[in-house]
Amino acid sequence: MSLISVLIYLAAVLSVVMVWRGMWGLLDEYLWPNNRKRSYWASLLIGIVALAFILSPIQSLQP
Repeated sequence: MSLISVLIYLAAVLSVVMVWRGMWGLLDEYLWPNNRKRSYWASLLIGIVALAFILSPIQSLQP
């Protein structure tokens, strides 16, 4: 693996972490900021639905 490949992977990992941190902060600020339990459950439900939506076309392609 070349140095350029390692740097690209490192940049990708850091980018994912930054997006995750930003989304987490926005959800804490705007998705029921006064009710943490409701915000956590809503975030979990939104994540599960999004993953199911994203993965459903992939699963239909498998034999």
